[in-house]
Amino acid sequence: TGLDGSFRWLYRVWHIAQEWRPRALTASPMTTTTLEASERALRRKTHDTIRRVTLDADVRKQFNTAISAMMELVNDLYAFSKRQDSEPTPQAAAVAKEALESLIVVLSPFAPHTAEELWEQFGHAGSLSAATWPRYDAAAARAEEIVIPVQVNGKLRSRLTVSPDLDDAELETLALADAAIQPYTQGKIIKKVVIAKGRLVSVVVG
Repeated sequence: TGLDGSFRWLYRVWHIAQEWRPRALTASPMTTTTLEASERALRRKTHDTIRRVTLDADVRKQFNTAISAMMELVNDLYAFSKRQDSEPTPQAAAVAKEALESLIVVLSPFAPHTAEELWEQFGHAGSLSAATWPRYDAAAARAEEIVIPVQVNGKLRSRLTVSPDLDDAELETLALADAAIQPYTQGKIIKKVVIAKGRLVSVVVG
């Protein structure tokens, strides 16, 4: 039932919080410039979750998608834990602490009693109701690489993994040079290349 599913998920939240709590209580301040790839990935998911929950719950009133975003963060926390050695580094502990404390706050409108108890366990003396809503950091949430589909005459022919900083001219050059695209463009006139920034490259040939 829905109630059973909610209980199982809250248990997962509780369990991962207890796993990290001793390290979170003694975690050193995070140094964002020296994070490893897995640590950057968890920070990215944390701040993307803050953005999604804030938008879905507060603006759109789409509570199911807000909960879905939190579930994804919990899944990533479990995956992050599995990648750690028996004694995680101070940086890993700091990243996990940020993720869990952010999760606890955004969870509070949906499961106030569980969130309040966890907030206290993480060393906060004041009530969670007085806590500041976590601030979304766009730089932290920004992907290091994105996957761009490439179409030729409306049909998907390839995907490019690129930096989000790539400009349109560079993206067009990469798309046309892609080995998977060239069989569909060789000997043909390229009429236009349409680029939807960060989402799609569409090549029209004739």
